[in-house]
Amino acid sequence: MMSFIEDIVLRKVKRCAGIYIWQGPEMEFSAALTVVALRRNKLAIEKSFTARSLDEIIQKIPADVPLIVSVDGVHVIHRVIENSTPDNPVQEAFPGIKIRDFIVQKHLISENRMIISLIRKEDIVTLVSELNKAGFFIFDLLMGPFTVDTLPGFAGDNGEISLPYYKLNLKDGKVFDFERTLQKDLNNSFTADFGEGEISSEYLASLSLCYGFFQSGRNEKSESLLSEQRGEFAAKKLIAVSGLPFVLLVFFVLVVNYSFYSHYKKETSILDQTILIGKQHITHIDSLQKAVDNRQKVLEAKQNEGKRFVAYYSDRIASRVPNGIQLQEMSIWPRINATQNRNSFVFRERVIVVNGLTDNSVTLEKYVRELSSFSWIESVRIMNFNESKDGIRSFRLELSIADLK
Repeated sequence: MMSFIEDIVLRKVKRCAGIYIWQGPEMEFSAALTVVALRRNKLAIEKSFTARSLDEIIQKIPADVPLIVSVDGVHVIHRVIENSTPDNPVQEAFPGIKIRDFIVQKHLISENRMIISLIRKEDIVTLVSELNKAGFFIFDLLMGPFTVDTLPGFAGDNGEISLPYYKLNLKDGKVFDFERTLQKDLNNSFTADFGEGEISSEYLASLSLCYGFFQSGRNEKSESLLSEQRGEFAAKKLIAVSGLPFVLLVFFVLVVNYSFYSHYKKETSILDQTILIGKQHITHIDSLQKAVDNRQKVLEAKQNEGKRFVAYYSDRIASRVPNGIQLQEMSIWPRINATQNRNSFVFRERVIVVNGLTDNSVTLEKYVRELSSFSWIESVRIMNFNESKDGIRSFRLELSIADLK
């Protein structure tokens, strides 16, 4: 279902942000950001920016656009191998490596030749977490500058492309081999034409990320690890696009209902002349009043949920579930049965209640610590922990949402 929603949302996206991050020796950091817009079926560069820290580049990323990141540097390893043994090319490139500790990507450069790139998962998790805390979802993540060969006009039939840290050797318009240096080579900088403007070679890698996003139909995503990020981005865009029209529609219906109610209320003064007819109309008016009140409160509940991105909360809570924990029920902004009136709608704002099963109390405490690490969660309390005679342990957690405004 989410892939279908993603496809609908992404077809309407007209802007993209690409970031090429280089991490050198001795904590050296540099990043190049390029924001590209699709206007009248043509790509145009809105802005480009370089930075020496992640915090600095985060300040320049526009909100609510697909963010595509390419990481590179001393922590990323690239190797060219012949694709003659396709059964296990990773082990051929890095014999003896434990794949579960790394993220690996393949970049096909010819029918029998590919570049294998890898980085430790913990490095990627740290980067993704920092961007998530700043409110950004990563649509895709790559390694290296090798997508540069997709840019039109930069890759001829034969030749090379010079970048600050690379010389890319080309064959038939594709990267065939490369030379890499850990120090920035300013001699490799040049200015090239793109569309109706010019761009420095320092931004070619980040530009190619967005170019690939628009040219590939927005569907080719290299890192399955980020499928949750793409789903959250689609949900956020969907709420922004469709949430306001939905609220206006419901508000319009309520106004119409209230108008009918006002009309009938005036008529009661005339219908009171006859007791039987008067009672019928009074009953009808009371029914309309309850309907208006109920719909108004349902509308308020939906507005509160929309403002706080229900999909984001539930996905992040589920993402930290350790082995030994099984979630059974989650209530966001739970309803309080304050009275016996079934038509009463009272909600506990900024509260999420989670019910589930656990194999032991240690696992439950670990899950509580994981949830407490989210910046948007103010506190996590264990409201109930029971162990039945047959050994089944159940729990109830109450999460308080921090006010981040």
